[in-house]
Amino acid sequence: NPYVRSTIENFTALLRLKSAPSHLVMGPWTHGHRCETFAGDVDFGPGATLDGNLAPSYLEFRRRWFDRALGRGPEDDLPVVQYFLMGGGDGRRDAAGRMRHGGAWRTDTQWPPASTAPVALYLTTGGALTPAPPTAAAASVTYDFDPRRPVPTMGGQVTSGEPVMTGGAYDQNAPDARVYGASEPYLPLDSRPDVISLTTPPLERDVVVAGPVSARLHISTTAPDTDFTIKLIDVHPPNADYPHGFAMNLTDGIVRCRFHRSYEEPELLVPGRVYEIEVTAPDTANRFAAGHRIRLDISSSNFPR
Repeated sequence: NPYVRSTIENFTALLRLKSAPSHLVMGPWTHGHRCETFAGDVDFGPGATLDGNLAPSYLEFRRRWFDRALGRGPEDDLPVVQYFLMGGGDGRRDAAGRMRHGGAWRTDTQWPPASTAPVALYLTTGGALTPAPPTAAAASVTYDFDPRRPVPTMGGQVTSGEPVMTGGAYDQNAPDARVYGASEPYLPLDSRPDVISLTTPPLERDVVVAGPVSARLHISTTAPDTDFTIKLIDVHPPNADYPHGFAMNLTDGIVRCRFHRSYEEPELLVPGRVYEIEVTAPDTANRFAAGHRIRLDISSSNFPR
């Protein structure tokens, strides 16, 4: 949902004020689809909807909120945070042709959840994501980016983009004719030479990521301006329905380098100079199951998003 970031910023600011009730609900839906269990090619199970789970209906949910805000309802009637933790499904294809990713609702007193802690993963030139900082000398990877042949958008925080692009979760291994800009033989996005893909080894235990996502990159370019993109992906292992696994996009972000210092005072780059940038992506909440891998894709385009 493209409104995740602004919604969380508003919630956090109101919570700090402590002068008015502030509550947050985060579901796995695309914008306005709170009654659907799926987003794109991924289904989250019957518990994913707002209606029938958080309240009998959206109208009843809003009535409870207004009763609470206007002092007509019990003080503790509504949890401060209700969020849907994606993941835990069997990863197989359902009758509608969607991957069963699963998930469940959780409550908390804050966002990110109180039990979470910031975690850093480090990028290596060998394509690994590792919790241990690299000990080798400085190294880098290089790719050529051609704006005339950008990486096509496959889902994500998109709304009102049809028919050119559609929001939600899709298998980044399997672009098809639905994807604007994709072409035969429809190879996985990470097979492109302008996509740097970094992954953890298969996880030995479940890992929950709940909160903001960002990547701090040291970049250099031959151009006076360019973009850098990131995409966080849950890589399901292969099964009978998905022989090549299922690379499910979770959240993605983009930064235009002229704004590396600030949005108020854009500044073009000096070609060849190294800059530190931070690419942020909207918050997510996902359980990476044991046997899955955490993947980060880096490029310079996500078009037309």
